[in-house]
Amino acid sequence: MAKPAFLTAMRHVGWAGIEVVSSVLVSLLALLGIARLIGATEFGLGVLALGITQILGVVLGSLFHDALVRHPDLTRRHFDLAWTATLLLSIVACVICLIIAEPLAHYFRETRFVPVFLTLALVLVPESLIAPLIAERRRELDFRLVTVQFLIARAVGALAGLVCAAFGLGVWSMVCQQWITAVVGLIILLAKSPYRPRFAGAFADLLPMLRFTSSIIATQFVIQFAQRLLLIYIARIGDLTLAGYWGLADRLIDAVQRTVTNALYHVSLSHFSKVQDDHRRLGELVRQANIWFAGIVFPGLALICVAGPEIIRFLVGDGWGPAGPAVQVLALGVMVQLRRLMDHVALNALGRSDVALLAYGAEAALALLALVAFGPVTLVAIALIRALQPIAGDVIIIAQSIRLTERRVDTELLDVVRDLLFVVVITGAIWWLHHQVGAHHGVLYQLIASTLGTLPVALAAFTLLRPALTASLFSMAAERLRTQ
Repeated sequence: MAKPAFLTAMRHVGWAGIEVVSSVLVSLLALLGIARLIGATEFGLGVLALGITQILGVVLGSLFHDALVRHPDLTRRHFDLAWTATLLLSIVACVICLIIAEPLAHYFRETRFVPVFLTLALVLVPESLIAPLIAERRRELDFRLVTVQFLIARAVGALAGLVCAAFGLGVWSMVCQQWITAVVGLIILLAKSPYRPRFAGAFADLLPMLRFTSSIIATQFVIQFAQRLLLIYIARIGDLTLAGYWGLADRLIDAVQRTVTNALYHVSLSHFSKVQDDHRRLGELVRQANIWFAGIVFPGLALICVAGPEIIRFLVGDGWGPAGPAVQVLALGVMVQLRRLMDHVALNALGRSDVALLAYGAEAALALLALVAFGPVTLVAIALIRALQPIAGDVIIIAQSIRLTERRVDTELLDVVRDLLFVVVITGAIWWLHHQVGAHHGVLYQLIASTLGTLPVALAAFTLLRPALTASLFSMAAERLRTQ
């Protein structure tokens, strides 16, 4: 990659990273605070209702997003059509939730589910209005406005949720948080974005975009369904308290995954799409991105794999202990799934979103078969199913990406082996440090020592396995300092 393009991409990644890290961090702090204040049972009810509505919410958000960002010949009218269609479909989604509310409450043996579920379903309307606005700003590479919008909206929503939880509103504090976040975010985008959406008809003009995004929409539905399937399974075989433990572990790890995925996916899609006609060049970019991605992201996940129970105890108290081992296993699964992220983005840039649909469909089928065949009843066993299922998707996505971008299979296999060695080395070193400190000091010192030790361990391991790339990175940094 040419140096100016690299620096430009890094600036965009920086804004996108600030957007995701800040907004997810705010939401995560609110999540932990609310969980601590309202307890596992109330939290389980909220997570269950919110999780099911988010299946529809994520689908609505992905209806036109990638097509609006990627397509080279779009006009304002296409954005207006997408905005209008998304609004109308969000109303349809609310009607669907109204129809299924009572049967779901009966299935979960919880009468309080209906009002919570329906109130959260209505949030789909303001959330759907936000999606095309964000796509328009990302198409213009205006990641700064998106960052500000997410940060302010989530901060205000988080504060409102925490206040409600402190005043004893229980599960309704989670409902309040979702509503305030959506409404404030919509107001900011409408006020600051130069694009003003208008109602438009002639939806036939959206068909080319829908043909492109149909696989993405189906993929998002399969992903969300597979994730919520485990939550629904837990709520059915256990109770809301067990669902609360799983919900906390799942959302904690999901926050980490979204921090990484959202920051890099949208920036990578914008840059990969610009070289979509040069498959060899795209392959080079994907390989470079995979190498740096593993070196930066995997150490943090290795830390969670080691210190999951202590993290849970420190953040929300000893009463949430059953969530700790599940966090460790789920972090391992995120590592497996994120290894294919850049390949997934490359396939979407090439218009091959159908590959991801096949991959996630295979994963969902395997998870369902595992639940039916083994009938796990512990959180760790269920988490293990979730952690291992991405292997099937990795094989499908990475293999197709290698083929379409004309990369060498032996080189890619060597990169995978290096990544595995990198994970084993840093995980082993962090584990040793973690337990050495834990044997003589408390949880806080144990977490501090493990966290501070992760960076030098990761740098040493990366230098050992990627000496040439490490040298080039330091050379680039030194040259940058000289030019300033």
